Amino acid sequence: METNYVMSQDKVGNPERPLPAEGASFLEIDSPNIVLVNWKLAEDGQGTILRLGEVGGRETTAAMRFLRSSPRAAQLCNAVEDNLNSLSVEGNSLRLSFRPHEVLTVRVQ
Repeated sequence: METNYVMSQDKVGNPERPLPAEGASFLEIDSPNIVLVNWKLAEDGQGTILRLGEVGGRETTAAMRFLRSSPRAAQLCNAVEDNLNSLSVEGNSLRLSFRPHEVLTVRVQ
């Protein structure tokens, strides 16, 4: 369990209060059986790392759309964040193919 104290200085741009009830997202995934498990800074400082998992037990191709940014590049990585191969970024989106119950690690820059 964790307790956080939220103060006005920790909000970028200090938005108007109250914040919109509908919320806002950084990322949209079009397949309900794909979940974002983790999003963190890369250990080597080169971009951010997303870990995504397939939870429905079926092969899936999912589109991820970044709502607040446009990635310049993306790479599929292994679990220790070594780049394996480049992924195609189209505008602010990229597509990933998952096997049943597969976890993918993606570096986004």
